[in-house]
Amino acid sequence: MNNIKPTQLMVLGGGVLLLIGSFLDWFSFGPFGANAYDSDFFGLTGILILLLSIELIAVSAIQAFAPQVNLPEKLLGYSLTQLTTVVALAAFLTAFGQWFRSNSAFGVFLAGIGAGVALAGAIWEHQQGASATGGTAKPTTF
Repeated sequence: MNNIKPTQLMVLGGGVLLLIGSFLDWFSFGPFGANAYDSDFFGLTGILILLLSIELIAVSAIQAFAPQVNLPEKLLGYSLTQLTTVVALAAFLTAFGQWFRSNSAFGVFLAGIGAGVALAGAIWEHQQGASATGGTAKPTTF
């Protein structure tokens, strides 16, 4: 338990907030509300948020509480930290993009905050990994 990093807890907690927020009202229409699963055609936003939050929760929980489980170091040529950062960014952009609708409710704000916390934890973890190897994150050139 002493080897748990704050970044892992940030990603885990952010993923949990994202998941909880997806079940709360994202939009309110007078006395009625719609959650992420009711907010668009066939609930695609809700399904996306559900899958992204499950990845954030599962990976960070395994890394923090089950270190004996061997997760792959690289997947599709990217490190697990890089993929978690991309997943958290996708969740944040999905939730944050809904903030600007005129009838936004509490659930979308909670989901956005959770995704933002997970994204901050993933970026922090990525930066710690770069400094632990003695390198720095190199800017991408086009």
